[in-house]
Amino acid sequence: MGNARTVKAEVLMYVLPIVAIGLIIMSAVTFKYVGSTFEKQITTDSTTMVVEMSDSISNWLDKRRLETRLAADNFGARNMNVEMLNQNIQYRYELMQKIYPGAYDSVSWGPFDGSGTLYGWTKSGFKEMHNKDKGWYKETMTGQHESFFSTPVISQATGKIIFNSISLITSNEGKTVGMILAAVNVDALTEKVSAFKLGEHGYSLLISEDGTYLVNPDPEAIMKKKATEESNPELKALGKKMLSGDTGAMKFKDNDGKDKIAFYTPIKASGWGLATVADQDELFAPVGNALKIMTGISLVILVLISLAILFIVNRVMHPLSVMMNEMHLMAGNDLRDRPNEVTANNELGRLSEAMVEMRQSIAATVKKVSGSSETLAAASEELNATTEQSAQASSQVADSIVNVAQGTAEQLTSSRPSAPARRKSAKSSTRSPASPTRRTCSR
Repeated sequence: MGNARTVKAEVLMYVLPIVAIGLIIMSAVTFKYVGSTFEKQITTDSTTMVVEMSDSISNWLDKRRLETRLAADNFGARNMNVEMLNQNIQYRYELMQKIYPGAYDSVSWGPFDGSGTLYGWTKSGFKEMHNKDKGWYKETMTGQHESFFSTPVISQATGKIIFNSISLITSNEGKTVGMILAAVNVDALTEKVSAFKLGEHGYSLLISEDGTYLVNPDPEAIMKKKATEESNPELKALGKKMLSGDTGAMKFKDNDGKDKIAFYTPIKASGWGLATVADQDELFAPVGNALKIMTGISLVILVLISLAILFIVNRVMHPLSVMMNEMHLMAGNDLRDRPNEVTANNELGRLSEAMVEMRQSIAATVKKVSGSSETLAAASEELNATTEQSAQASSQVADSIVNVAQGTAEQLTSSRPSAPARRKSAKSSTRSPASPTRRTCSR
């Protein structure tokens, strides 16, 4: 009995493990589902941010293209009026410097004759330029693109990265007669792209249509290396994805072996590629924090449920404990009337009331039995007294009988003659017959 478990212990031993296992399973499922959902949401949000940045760059580039197209469509350009074209390039340059300070390196125009001669306006004023051997000029002379952006190059005059926004001039007869150009500094974009990053250790990449780095955290890679020719296979694959025209995310290891994730998307206006790279641990840190919080909440819930179970068990066991004590008192012959300590309005309360009624019934029965026993004891005492009196009377009668018997015996003894007298009498009777009267008396 000393090692017997209580009902409370039994309930806690079976219920709490089930609750704990259930919460653990729920937490594990939630951990996996919520972790995956949070990661997908962060990935989606990050991709959306990259797309928005790409759209912003495309819009900026489209405005640069629109500016040259409008300049190529004015009256002086369509008629190849040299004076009007020279006035227009000066006006354009000064206007662009007001609207976009430092964004334009030069604006120019040139005939569509393959000479490579351009007439431009720069910071230093009017300038005649010769670009016959430049790749972008040769591409322009093919006439395949009405308006396009050239591949970025380093300006010989300023040492900055520039690209040309080029639009062809079409005469009123529909013949290509010239070109309008604007040399745009990439710095206006690179500063914006470099400032765009996810997390403290994040960075962004911007590559031209041939894969050349325009923005890279490594200054030595800018305009010198191509993302599509990286020695790291994963970085090389990222470069190809950036120029694929698709939008997405890619996990990879950088040259230092750190886990990274890149969100890439194309620059639609130019065919360039944009990507922002983040440290996975840093980017998904909120997911880990959220899961830790959920784990803590699960533990708190487990503790609260355990306390609730313990409270309920104690509340249920208290009436049983009271009734058990009551049974022990009844077993010890304590049948005194006591108030019912169980006030629960349920089965346990009714059981306690039945036990009180049982105690009262037993007490009443014991009281009746006790009263009968007392009556029986009194009758027994009377009977004993009567029996004693009868015994005394019998003893007295016996003593009287003994006394009577003794008196009779003494009388018989005293009336009987002695032996010599009897012999003498016998002789006398032999000698003389007795008279009739004497014989009768002798008898």
